[in-house]
Amino acid sequence: MDNLSLVHGILVCRLDLVNDLLVPLLIHPGDIFWLDGCPPLDGDRAERRPVIVVEDVDTLARGGPDTVVAATTSDCADPDRIDLPNQHDEPGTTTGLPRPCCALPRWCLLVPRSSLRDLAGRLPRVTLVALMAAVDARLDDMGPDMRVGQ
Repeated sequence: MDNLSLVHGILVCRLDLVNDLLVPLLIHPGDIFWLDGCPPLDGDRAERRPVIVVEDVDTLARGGPDTVVAATTSDCADPDRIDLPNQHDEPGTTTGLPRPCCALPRWCLLVPRSSLRDLAGRLPRVTLVALMAAVDARLDDMGPDMRVGQ
């Protein structure tokens, strides 16, 4: 945890180089990052895709790796999808997503904290709650120790 510290006792702080200055980047549940080098998911080979942080605050405070859910623009007919607000449909949204896309709860990934570098935006709370419930339900099927934040 050499590049992490606690802020206000709970939030994880990572130092990032921005305009040659080190600045803190707080990571919160619902933050959306662009992930480079994403593995193929169900045949979808996008190497750069948005991912949503679905860890709770306490788990984030312990440091990475972090659980994220990957999003797609190509499989939005999936019955388990969670549609994400985007700039195309909702120009004032906070997600920073430029076009329609959805998160697929089965696309849960454990990623190193260092790969969460390119912050796009943040999910609205109502969408985050729906996504985390869908992920938890999916993980419950795998066993009692698999819930997000455990």
